[in-house]
Amino acid sequence: MTERSNSKNKQVQWQMQNALNRLGIPMEICWKPDNTKSVHGELRETVLFIYDKNESEAWDTFTHELIEAKLQNVTRPYRVLVNSLIAVIEKSVYEEKEEYIEFLPKMMEIINEERRKSLVHRKNGKSEKSAS
Repeated sequence: MTERSNSKNKQVQWQMQNALNRLGIPMEICWKPDNTKSVHGELRETVLFIYDKNESEAWDTFTHELIEAKLQNVTRPYRVLVNSLIAVIEKSVYEEKEEYIEFLPKMMEIINEERRKSLVHRKNGKSEKSAS
């Protein structure tokens, strides 16, 4: 990267940081042009990384990531609610599954007892008929 483009990148990064500060968003910006990344930008903790090389694309990514970060704040209560519901349902399903697992041996024992009785009864019934 040339000194001129490095200076321009620092200026753009400063302007992005200024926008964050003016908006009262407690976040830091780090513009690190890198076309080897599979994403244009990402938020890691409180640092917003922008990887686009082109200034216009970097601003687009900056805007996109800011909107996404703010939307996550809006949708957080719903995610918490849904995750809580999932936890309650998982607990209920687990308890029902455990009851069923405890029931299985008794069920199999009774079925096998009745099956043996049926076989013995049928065998005894046939031998009684053949004896008559």
